[in-house]
Amino acid sequence: MKDFYNLENYHYGKSSKKPYNRGKSFGYQVLGFGSGGSVLGYSPTQIGIFAFGNAAPSVNISNLVNTSGVVSTDQTGVGTARAMGMDSGSTFGFENGICCFGQISGGPFTNLTNIVNSAGLVATDTAGVSGATAGYVIGVGYGGNRGGAFFGGRVGDDYSGVTNLISDVGVVSADTAIASGVTARTGPCAVPFGDENSNCLMVYGNTPAAQNVSNIVSTEGVVASDVTGVGTARGSGAASRYGVGLGVAAYGTGVAPAPYYSISNKVNISGVVATDTSGVGTARTGAGGCGYGGDKGIFAYGAPGAYTAVSNLVSNVGTVGTDVTGVGTARTGVSACGIGQ
Repeated sequence: MKDFYNLENYHYGKSSKKPYNRGKSFGYQVLGFGSGGSVLGYSPTQIGIFAFGNAAPSVNISNLVNTSGVVSTDQTGVGTARAMGMDSGSTFGFENGICCFGQISGGPFTNLTNIVNSAGLVATDTAGVSGATAGYVIGVGYGGNRGGAFFGGRVGDDYSGVTNLISDVGVVSADTAIASGVTARTGPCAVPFGDENSNCLMVYGNTPAAQNVSNIVSTEGVVASDVTGVGTARGSGAASRYGVGLGVAAYGTGVAPAPYYSISNKVNISGVVATDTSGVGTARTGAGGCGYGGDKGIFAYGAPGAYTAVSNLVSNVGTVGTDVTGVGTARTGVSACGIGQ
């Protein structure tokens, strides 16, 4: 894989029955969980951000999503321009985000990270930690958004089978090998689910053959063995939370010359994947997904062949909306995460 656009053939990709209190390979995955030091508690994130991506060449711009799901125009770039693994962003520390790793303009892979504060300001590069494999990853917040999860997948022509934990202050750990019984793959969807975003589900991906297996990630970042797949096998899609303790995976593609997909699959509060829901919006790969407004989600950007900036809102019952005219630079391989309480 010499450039990120080739990753269109691979796939990448969030509550509670009680009131929210104050107090989003797998080849290569980064998992985050808290150390208990935060003064905040779980509350669903209110805004989102899409950052970085491949627009031929790679870019470092970002676009915020407000509490109504409106995507902003491009914000001046900060950090090294690079293509990211689909959905390679994660919430941590309850209301902050982090964008991890990627590939620099079709050149070297990197394990750089960029922290995003609760207002959506992207920080300058943080040097990659020693022992963390550079490459593409996907991410999701879990454990009540104390930390985040990145599940990577591809480094050059290899499918790495490692995870990396992220603390509640955004520190990425060195590699941890995945357990026996977990399929190493690239481009799965990272779907948050469960009471107060306590868990996440890594589903779909490529080995390079398209997969539909899933793996639950516990509140402590432990990846469980494969569960028999449900829905169309594919990779390089995106995922978002919605409602209370629910998530949805959507879009993606099979291995070339397989078609692009616009189908979606809901994930219930126990992490069970539903059968396919007929597609809505532009079929594409390389989109990003995140939550906004407390109980809704959004998918944006991607490549249905050519790059696009369209977005699709997800209602609080998991219905994916029709295309909204694109805002910002059309691109694929964006990093996305929910931020701000």
